[in-house]
Amino acid sequence: MNDDIKGFLASYRNMIDMYKPKVSADSAKLKDVENYFEKMTSLGNSCQDIGSFMGRVSEKNMLNEMSALISALATESLAIQRSSGQIKEPSVSDAALGYHKAYEAIGDKSSCPETCAVYGRVFQIEKESSRAGEFVRKMAEEKLFVKMSTAPLIEKFRPLVAQADLLSIPVMAHHNECMMKMAGSATSSIEIEYESNRLLELNRMELMCDELLTNDLYITLGGAVSGYMLSPTEENRQRVENAYRFVSEFYGVDDAELYAIPRVRDYIEKIIIPMLNKNENGKRFTADKFITDEKAVIAHCIKGKPPVVKGPAAMKSALLWGKIIPLDKILDAYRNPERPRELMS
Repeated sequence: MNDDIKGFLASYRNMIDMYKPKVSADSAKLKDVENYFEKMTSLGNSCQDIGSFMGRVSEKNMLNEMSALISALATESLAIQRSSGQIKEPSVSDAALGYHKAYEAIGDKSSCPETCAVYGRVFQIEKESSRAGEFVRKMAEEKLFVKMSTAPLIEKFRPLVAQADLLSIPVMAHHNECMMKMAGSATSSIEIEYESNRLLELNRMELMCDELLTNDLYITLGGAVSGYMLSPTEENRQRVENAYRFVSEFYGVDDAELYAIPRVRDYIEKIIIPMLNKNENGKRFTADKFITDEKAVIAHCIKGKPPVVKGPAAMKSALLWGKIIPLDKILDAYRNPERPRELMS
């Protein structure tokens, strides 16, 4: 027999042998699973490799059949152990021990009052229960198993909404709000996992769109302008001219229209200005003064050069989820995207 097939069959052999001593020698369920194992072994002997073996096993639905037989054997084994007193129901304190450890592991409890409140209810139910089964049942009835997952999520993402807004990442602010909303309505851990992954994929797409737009619309030009202000060489002047010509032609805007776009203004106010004002030279910038200075640099760098050709008015737009959004509306669209209906369930 092929070694890979031997290894595969050994895993089932080990499972059968684990339950075999716990049931009677004449157990019908034990005989059924042993007979079926022999059938699988015989098939393994007739195959040259694991690929052909697994193909035959799949055709005959043998994995499901074997799993069902082993489950039946395990159930019989458990029933025998319970009736003989070998298995005892854990105490309420035993059932609650893991939740006490999880609660103790929470670092700054003052930062997560909703999570602590969930655990507080768990411990109250522990005191009210006389049996472990009753404790678990009451927790399930009050959906505390789910709440132990959702409460930390809500408390984690709530401050991240404001943080993303402050960092001029509108799509991330919206994502954090979506995560909070999802956590507040989720009914199972499986739903939380599925919805978290789904929302993350949607966010990745929107984040990519925003990063590309912001880079093409302003960051490249802004970097060129800064470079020229630091070192007014011909090479740096050419960089400013090239970047401005691209923006003007590709997006159909001049400098006045560019700096009036809310997405550009938001980036300047929340990223550029705070960064500049961290300097210790005492000089303080405002968005209006900064924009005026940048416009002056652009005007200087294109002075005496061929006229900058502005693209058509239709170019003053961006694409999001297959829809054309005017540039003056794109910040709102990123903050509250209208996602395709088929991606929302």
